[in-house]
Amino acid sequence: MVVLGAGTAFALAYGLSAEFRSGVDRAAAILGRGDVAAPRDHILSFGVWSPVVSGLLMTLQALVAPFRRS
Repeated sequence: MVVLGAGTAFALAYGLSAEFRSGVDRAAAILGRGDVAAPRDHILSFGVWSPVVSGLLMTLQALVAPFRRS
């Protein structure tokens, strides 16, 4: 139930906020490049929020990975 609620909240934020959508798309592009330094630098740019952002990106990656086509 929590996963469904979080997914719904994410979908609404992504659909309704251009700024949120831009940030998610930027993070996805950085993760998709396969460069180790780029994601690290991006996460560290959030300062004290870096651990939270890191956790959210890891969760997003785990949820999106099964849908990625080779």
